[in-house]
Amino acid sequence: MQHSDQKNADAVKRVKKMEAAMDRVARANARLERALAEFEARGKDIAALNAYLDGQWRQDFEADERGEFPQELRRGVLSEDALYDTLTKADRLRGKLK
Repeated sequence: MQHSDQKNADAVKRVKKMEAAMDRVARANARLERALAEFEARGKDIAALNAYLDGQWRQDFEADERGEFPQELRRGVLSEDALYDTLTKADRLRGKLK
């Protein structure tokens, strides 16, 4: 009888462990699903940023260099590295979705 009790205890332990694993995966699935929906919704923003980088970005950058923008204006988008890195990462993530 002890052998059967031990097998049952092992099975209960295993089921608890797998239940916890399933809960973690289910929570991760839900978070990822929300993140993917948000990322997909940013498609127009990504396209706009690509067009900006290929178009008027240089003019805005040079205007900023000449001090033509207000001091308090947030201008992270005028950092070529930050914009390029953001778009490159978005492209890499989009590739992982395929």
